[in-house]
Amino acid sequence: SLNAFEYGSRKTNKLKQIRNIGIDIDCYKVGLPVPKAREKIIDLVHKGVIKVLYAFESAIALLYFWSLNKGLKAALLVSMAGLKIKVLESFLESSERLTDVFLCVDNDEAGKAFVKDVQAKINAKALFPPTCKDWNEYLQIKKAMGQFY
Repeated sequence: SLNAFEYGSRKTNKLKQIRNIGIDIDCYKVGLPVPKAREKIIDLVHKGVIKVLYAFESAIALLYFWSLNKGLKAALLVSMAGLKIKVLESFLESSERLTDVFLCVDNDEAGKAFVKDVQAKINAKALFPPTCKDWNEYLQIKKAMGQFY
């Protein structure tokens, strides 16, 4: 999934989504037909409003990360539905205005190998969950420590 918020907003009703740059948008909430909603999100990237892309192995990992980082602004969160460089490549081909790409994959051998492969092809930074295997485990630790509500 590709997920974007309207600039300056972190309200759930301002969330817009696209799956694999195909379509998975809650058009009923945003009041737009599917092609128009997709167009608006891509336009935000092209105008430079959205500058940072965060890529995840799964939609659920994306949601855990977002839960921990609700202060993100002007960011696009992408679920690759696995470790799929093609998802990133196809998106980045038409998105020259992105300033940063973060690979927020699991902190395991497969995730580390994926980061190495991607970094050999594109300028991307690894963003692993600190001291944990995945973003869910990190969220659970934060909850247990009383640092997440």
